[in-house]
Amino acid sequence: MNSINISRRSWSSRFAFIFVVALSSVLLYLMISLLPVWLGHRQMREATASIVRRGAVQQLDLSDIRAQIVEQARESRLPRDARIDVAREGRVVSAHISYTRTLYLPFRSWEWPLEIHVLDLGI
Repeated sequence: MNSINISRRSWSSRFAFIFVVALSSVLLYLMISLLPVWLGHRQMREATASIVRRGAVQQLDLSDIRAQIVEQARESRLPRDARIDVAREGRVVSAHISYTRTLYLPFRSWEWPLEIHVLDLGI
């Protein structure tokens, strides 16, 4: 009876260990897949905020602001079909960027739509 309990405990502990290792592996893979996209999005948002801020304060032309954002998007390796809209109302300058990243996961690819909204009052 005692050897049966030991055998059951060892199998249950092995199963728990395998389950934890498998779950950890899946989470690590997802982090490795999602982290570069998230970091690139964050970098593009910060660069866009800087460009819009400079454009609002210096009263730059909208085509100049848009050209700087397009250049930053190319450097940040955003997809070519990214939609970039820049608008001005008085001193307020706003920019809206929308694009889609494709994440390739095992057995499936996933389209991740991303958007950046930046508004600066020009004060």
